[in-house]
Order: sequence, then C-alpha cells, then structure tokens
Amino acid sequence: MLQLHRATVFGRPRPRAGSGLGRLCQRGYLVDCSKIYLDRSSSGGFVSRARAKIRRGETLELGVVRLLPVEGSRCPLVLPWSGSRWASGSGCLQFYHATSQPEEASAKVVPTGEEQFVVIALRDIEPHEELVRLDETLHSRGFAAQPSAQVSNGAGEESRWIDCSKVEARPDAWGGVGVYATQRISSGELVERGVVQPLPVDGNICQYVFTWSEDRSVWATGSGCSVFYNASLDGSENTSMTRHLEDETFEIFALRDIEKGEELTHLYKSIEWRSCFRELKAIRDDALQRKTLDNERAEFTEYWADHSSPTIETMMLDTDAASIDKLERPEILSQIPSVAGKDVLELGAGIGRFSGLLARKARRVVAVDFVAAACAENRHANAEQKNLEVIQADVTALQLEPTSFDLVFSNWLFMYLTDEECRELAAKLLGWLRPGGHLFFRESCFHASGNAARRFNPTKYRTPEQKVSPANKRHLMMLQTGQYAPAKILRYEKIYGRGYIYTGGDEISQKLVDLGQPNLQPGASVLDVGCGAGGTAYYLASHCPGIFVHGANWSSEMASFNAGRLPQVPSELRARVSFELTPECGVPENELRYPPNIFDLVVIRETFMYLEPEDKAVILRKVKKMLRPGGRVLIIDYCRGRPALSQTFQSHIRRWHYDCSSPAELEELLAHHFEVSLAEDHTQDFIKYMEEGLARIEENLGPSTWKVGQMDLDNSQEKIQDALKGLPEEVQKEASEAAMEKLKLYKASIESDIEIQKEDYHWAKDTWSLERQAAMDGDLKWYIFVGKKGDLSS
Repeated sequence: MLQLHRATVFGRPRPRAGSGLGRLCQRGYLVDCSKIYLDRSSSGGFVSRARAKIRRGETLELGVVRLLPVEGSRCPLVLPWSGSRWASGSGCLQFYHATSQPEEASAKVVPTGEEQFVVIALRDIEPHEELVRLDETLHSRGFAAQPSAQVSNGAGEESRWIDCSKVEARPDAWGGVGVYATQRISSGELVERGVVQPLPVDGNICQYVFTWSEDRSVWATGSGCSVFYNASLDGSENTSMTRHLEDETFEIFALRDIEKGEELTHLYKSIEWRSCFRELKAIRDDALQRKTLDNERAEFTEYWADHSSPTIETMMLDTDAASIDKLERPEILSQIPSVAGKDVLELGAGIGRFSGLLARKARRVVAVDFVAAACAENRHANAEQKNLEVIQADVTALQLEPTSFDLVFSNWLFMYLTDEECRELAAKLLGWLRPGGHLFFRESCFHASGNAARRFNPTKYRTPEQKVSPANKRHLMMLQTGQYAPAKILRYEKIYGRGYIYTGGDEISQKLVDLGQPNLQPGASVLDVGCGAGGTAYYLASHCPGIFVHGANWSSEMASFNAGRLPQVPSELRARVSFELTPECGVPENELRYPPNIFDLVVIRETFMYLEPEDKAVILRKVKKMLRPGGRVLIIDYCRGRPALSQTFQSHIRRWHYDCSSPAELEELLAHHFEVSLAEDHTQDFIKYMEEGLARIEENLGPSTWKVGQMDLDNSQEKIQDALKGLPEEVQKEASEAAMEKLKLYKASIESDIEIQKEDYHWAKDTWSLERQAAMDGDLKWYIFVGKKGDLSS
C-alpha cells in the first residue's frame, strides 16, 4: 500500500536515541488520556476533567504536540514550546483551563522530548474536578487567567465527547507519528470520536489543522489521536471522518475491516485546494496515476492469459481469421515503405504473421510480443529466417538502442495500451528510429473486431481523431462532447426519425426538395455537407428519381455509422448515394477537393453553427467553385436571435461549442458569394419541432419505457436443471452454472440499458426544453437561406 505521511513530506526530524519519544516507545504508545474525560461547558466549549482521584506527582496524560505557525501573544489556547515556538496538544490537553498562578493550577505540562509531553498532577485532584494547567507565560503574553467553566449538563457522561480507546499513536516507519488500531475494528464501526478547538491559524500554511467551516476560513485542532492519522494517497484509506461543524465534534469510522495493529489512514479532502498540501497533491496524483496504470496493465495481462493459444484465430480473435488474413496481409504490406536492406522493429508481433514476410526482405527484424506462447510459435514458424530475432517482452518496459531501426511496424498494439503508455511509447519509438525512418501502426477503431467470445475486454478502441488530433480546436471540442457516438445517434433517431440527428426530419427534407427545384432533375448531383446519419441524403435520392447524392461528414463515428447502414439500403438507392469522411467539415485545403462545376445543389443543414466565422467563408468559397452555373446552396442553421443572449443560452452554446451568427451576418456572408434569393425565419417551425420532440422523448425514452419484467433467477435455475437431467452430474453442474451466469449477465445488461435510457431521457428533455425556451424568448432563431450561383452570362 503506497502511503505518504505528513512527516515524510514536511521533513519531520527523526527522534534521537534516548529522546523522550524513544523512552515512550518502550511503553508502546505516545498518547494516553484515559484518566481524563471532556465535558461541555455552559458557554458551549469543552473542559477537561479527572475520571477518578489522582494523587500529587501522578501522570495525568501522555501526548504529542504539533508545532503551529502562530504567535502566542494572539492566542491563549496554544502552549509555549521550546523558546519562542507555540504548539497544540493531543489527547485532552487542548481543553485544560490555563492559569499563570501556581496556587490555582492542578497540573503542569512537562516536555519529555522534542515534541512529546507528560502532564503531572501538582496536587491531589478529586474525581470530576476540572483540570487547570500552569502556564506562566500567560501574563507576559497579555492574557489574564481564564475563568473556570460552568458545567451545563453534569458530569455523568464521561465517554460522550471523546473516545480513543480503540487506537494508539506511536512512531511510524517514516520517523513521524501514526495511529494504529489496538483491536480488530469492523467496517462501519466507530474508530474514534472527539472534539475540536478552533485556532487562529492559517490552514493554507499549516498542515496540522482541520478545515472547520464551509467557507474554509476556520481552522481547528482535534482531541485524542485525530491529528496524527496519516494520508493514504492511492485510494486505500481505511477510515473516514464525519465533521459536525456547529457542535465542534467529529466521528471517525472504519471504511473496511481493520486488523489489530494496522495503521489507520484517511483521505485528505483538502489536498485539492490547500497550498500547504501542494507537494503532497503532486505525489498523490502521481501515485494514483501509477496505480491506474498498474491496474490496467494487470487487466491486459489477464486478458491475454485468456487468449494465449498460439493460433491465428486466437491472435485475431475471430473464427474466420484465416480468410481475413488472406485479404488483410496484402493490403497492409502495400502501405509500408520498402524494407529491402533495412532494420525493422515489429511490435506486437504475435505468432509472426508479418515477421517472416518482413525478414525475407529486410536486413534484420526484431519481433517483440507480450505472450510467451506466441513468441515460441513465431520462432518455430520462421525458423529459417536467421535475420529474425524474437523477444518476449512488455513493450512498455522495452529498452533498445537509439537510432537503430529504419521502420517500426505494429499491427494491433496501441489499443492494448493506456493513453499514457501510448504517449511514452511514441516518444521511445521516435528515439529508436533513424533519421528518415518510418512508423507504421494499424488499430481497430470504435468497437471490438472479431467474433471470439471474451470474458472481459479492456481494449481501448479509440477514434481516428484520438490517434491523429484535429488541427481545429473547435472541431476537437465538438467531437469531445461525444454527441455523435453510435449510441447517441440512435438516441437522436428516437426523437427526429431514422437517419436524422437534426431538427425537422423528413418534413424539412421535403422543404429542401421544394427549394432545390429545378436543380433536382434526373442526372443531377447533390452534395450534402455535414450529412449526419444520412437522412437528408436518402430522402433526396428516394424522392428525386435519377439524382446522385454525396454526403460529407466530419465525424469519423458518423462516417462509420453511415458505412454500416449503406449496405442495408435497396440496391437502386445505394447506387445513387455515397458518403465520405472530410475532417473539419472540409475546411482544410486538401478536403472537399472536387472538380469545378460538378454539383447542381449543395445542402448545408445545421452545420455552420459548428464553424468559426472565417471557416464558414472558406466553405462557401469552395461550394461556389463546385456548383455549376445556376446551381443553388441551401443552408439551414441556428442563428443568434439578439446581441445580448441570456446567461442560460450562452452557457448552452458554450457547452456544445456552437458559433451562432446573426441572420443578418449569415445573409451578408452568403451574399459575398451567391445571389441570395431567400433568407427566411422559421423559428416558429423550430418551436413546433421542439414540442414534437419533447412528446417523442416522453414516448420513446420516458418513464413508461423503463419497466422491465422481473426475472426469476431461482425458477430459471430449476428449469435449467430439469432440462439437463440425464447428463452426468458434473456436466449438469458446469452447464447449469454457465447458463445462470449468462442469465445474470443478461439481466445486468437490461438494467444497465435502462439506466442509460434514464440518463438519455433527462438529457434530452432538458436540452429540448432549453432550446425551445431560447427560441420562444428570442435568444435563438432558426433560418433557411438559399443562394444561387450566377449563370455564365451573369
């Protein structure tokens, strides 16, 4: 268990041999206040009292102090310690009445080490008597003796306010002080209870006080052993403190079962914002990151232990791997540079599908894989290749000579690494490559490939944008909202209709058909920029015989979705509809590079709102070039309804990274390139579509769809066992357990889907309601624009 103690971070000195700490260690503890209890005074504070009669010279209490950055002349509650330093004390010491008059005192604090003390009785003390410590500095510090507290609730509840009987404070392994269990403590059981003393200390400077107000302006020290619990920085803390701010009390509970002698730790919640914990937070963050990496690496190790059989079917996780391999290998090899006479590093080599092929041409090939059985098969299958070296190793720990390879080749590796491991390995790869060298890697995107059963799957299926970052910041931010993941597309379709992720569905598609005439005659070509899930493209093609529609998307997830849908379309329609992935909506110079005068109509439906103003101009310039003379561009988009938007709508468009121009701005921009024949406000239609959408949200996502039939697992098990009668007992048992496990997984899957649907419902209802209200309030306008490219004669 990785822990970092305050003593470690802040350099608490180790105790010297023969010091008070060393002597007290021999007795097994540093804090003992068992002879004392706390009582509430009429003023609301606390006082220390003797549980039983204590004789003169007898030890009242053992404890440890915390040195505080406070000036004693400002606070009578701190103890003078070693010259000009001031401290707070453990146990009950902080709640003794103090006096500078020896004749009034019943106890005296005696230092026994650098930061340890004992409290000695100066005279006989009667049971329940308030304890008064001698502090001869009070007068010189400008404080009079404190008045004796008046008890408001009697002296009968001696364990009500403080109980640290299950714990002890003693030296830890780092030279500081830790808290340890003196008995076994069950999960949820009280570990310690106590009270606090507010102090005029800045907790951003001093790490030894608790935050004791919601506004983080009050700081306090605690009774018993509370201030000596060390921090666990990897999420393995075993206690948690409940703070009762108004009562100035606390309770510490066990988060799990704790064994006798085990150190007690908790989470420093204020580590996130207190400046005195800045160094501690950095170490905590690093520790958590390393723990996460270790856990993920352990998951991948277990995953490949499940799939370690050295066959091509296991390596590709597909029962038809041999057929796929025949098609795949030529495609991959055609995309790598020449390896003739070169030094090649192959990472994730598996059973050597590519190792032998590379070695036949290369000067040297070093093939690395994580699975020992796969490496053995690679060596056996390619034994004749003397220039092939096969290494069984974890690539995250691989060390090779710098500038020693001309090509690094990897097929299906990075998806088995965490993001941090990918970054670290990428830096290594650049170091291993010679100047002018090449890096080739190929990965599965979006979702699992192969049909092999998997007990679990930790694989990281990233999108192409995650592999090669978009240059446009707005485009990247839009993608990071996750609104066009496949599951989200299906969510939109439940509201807008199949094929639609934007407002109006088929009704607006028909509006586009009407506006697009006479440019939609048989043989016409249409470009749908930002085509979404293909609804507009399919509608235009199906309602305008003989036209051809090409859809351009800037989301790779959307492009993948369309590629999967296209084979389901009737062949006649499929022949006239096509889709393309165009990063950043075609803004870069090398995107949307179609020949001039090729399209008759261009549709841009709810896409401009994702573009910067200058990028809108770039797209219009490209569209004008692509349109034939007389061709039209149809634009439907969100517009800014007024100069000063409401705070709610401003937050909304920031969240979704919209850039809404005003209708006048869009019309002016369009007029720079086209003859504007229409700039029409359809906000009332938008409000109607939002209201219809809210009704579909209730119908398709609402509470009425969350019901699931109760699955009687016990009854199911009985039926399964009845069906298996006649089979050997061991076979019955294994088959029954396997079937029940499948049923449990199925039930869990249904319950998980319902939870997701609940989230979708609340998100959709809030979003549609907000945009409907924004349109009604005038923040949002919904416009349709039509621009025409001039004829050659114009």
